[in-house]
Formats: sequence, C-alpha cells, structure tokens
Amino acid sequence: MKIITTLFLLLAGLSTALADSAAPAPTASAPSSAASASPTVAIVPVPTATLQLVQKDNRLHAYVVVESPVQTESSVSIQWTAPAHSGCMSSTFPLTYRGKLYHTHAYRTVVFGLPSNKTRVCSGTWQVAVLDAQGNVLVSNTAVVTAPAPVAATTPAAAASAQ
Repeated sequence: MKIITTLFLLLAGLSTALADSAAPAPTASAPSSAASASPTVAIVPVPTATLQLVQKDNRLHAYVVVESPVQTESSVSIQWTAPAHSGCMSSTFPLTYRGKLYHTHAYRTVVFGLPSNKTRVCSGTWQVAVLDAQGNVLVSNTAVVTAPAPVAATTPAAAASAQ
C-alpha cells in the first residue's frame, strides 16, 4: 500500500510539473509571482588569511594564518611566483586543514649552492599568494629577496694573523 501511495504522489507531482511547463508565459502587464520571488542561494563561509614574509639566510619564509567562520575541513594552497628572469622556478603547495583557526609555515630556498661550487641567488621580487580550495586569492604579498651578506672565512691562519 505504501508503494502505491508513493507512486501516486510521484505521478501527481510529475503531472503538475508538466502542466506548469505547458502554461503560457506571463505577459508584461501581469507580473508573475514566481518572477518576483528571489532565488535561494546557499551561503558558503569564506575563510580569511594573513600572510607574513621574512627572509632568513638562504630562505624566504611564509607564515600563514587561515581563519574560517565555522568549524570546517578544507584546503588552501601557497603559491610562490619566482622573480622574472631569475632562473628560479615558481611552485604551488596544497595544504589541508581542519578547524576554525589554522597556522602554517612554509619556505622556499632562495640561495643555494650548485655542483660547480657556484652559488645561485633567486634575487628579485617574489610574489606569494594563499589560495582557497576554489583557487580564489585570500591574501597575497611580495618580498624583495637579496643575496645574504658574505660570511668572512675563518681559518686558523687568518685567526692567528688577526691577533
């Protein structure tokens, strides 16, 4: 009996939907109540983020805080854009978080040694952005990377001559 009742209600709803679609369109002189009704929109809470960039020695550090208005599990990406003509690569790192408040720290090595005993410095303006799960920019910042000051070599002979 339940199946027949459910089937009847389903068919009744289908016939109503078909009758509504076959009805003539309302004229401009008589506005439809359906046209004046506003559509239902689901509001998705958007997280906010802060980003602080600091160069320490041979690394550019990004300190990120993501805050969500509700307890959630989502993801963000930290997108590093290397300076133009630096020869250094840009990259993106996805991170998953859970909760209302998420702290993370990431870094890029911007000064590194090459096998030929030369040093590569990715100097110039780095662009760092924090993206939400849909790819929208939550926050971005730039940092100008400079080569670190050379460290004076200390050898036993140099230390003895300094005395």
